[in-house]
Amino acid sequence: MRISFLPYLTLSILFISGCAPTYKVPTEGALSKIRYVSMTESALLNANAFIVEDNNCKNKKMVAALYGMMLAHNRQDMNMPLGNEFVSAQKTETVIVANKPHIFDFTWSDGSIYSQIHSCNKTMTFTPKENRMYEASFKMLSKTECHVEIHEILKDKEGNYTRATVPDATLNDIQC
Repeated sequence: MRISFLPYLTLSILFISGCAPTYKVPTEGALSKIRYVSMTESALLNANAFIVEDNNCKNKKMVAALYGMMLAHNRQDMNMPLGNEFVSAQKTETVIVANKPHIFDFTWSDGSIYSQIHSCNKTMTFTPKENRMYEASFKMLSKTECHVEIHEILKDKEGNYTRATVPDATLNDIQC
C-alpha cells in the first residue's frame, strides 16, 4: 500500500504561509498608522486582520494573523504609543493611506474551512487623517458575536497618550 504525502504537504504549506494575499504597505502620499488588536486570546485559533479595496469585498488582503498557530503571521511592531499594553501575538501595526475611506475586516473562526463550528467577522470603514495614529480592536462576545472598536491615539498637553473614539467609523452593510 502506497501512502501519498501530497495532501499533507499542501496543507502544511497553507498552514505555514496562509491562504490570502498579503497587504503591501504604502510608502508614498498621505499616510497614517494603525494598530490592529485581538482582545480574544487563543493559542490555536487566529483572529485575522484584512484590508479590503471596496465595500463589495474586492481584493481582500491579509495584514496579519493575531494569536493562533499560523507561522507566517505578518505581525509588525512600529512602536506606536500604548502598544506595550499588548503582547506581540495580540497586535500588529502598519501604515495605511490617509484622507480616503479605509475598509478593514476582522475574521475569527474556531473550525476549518470545511467545518466552521463558530465564526464571526466585522467589516468596518473610517477615514484616517494624515499623520495620525489609530487602533482597531476586535473582541469575541460569544461563539457567534464579535465587536470592533476604532480609536484615534492622541497626545495630550502633558505628553500622555490617550484613546478617543473615531466618530466616522461605521459597520459596513456587507461583511466580507
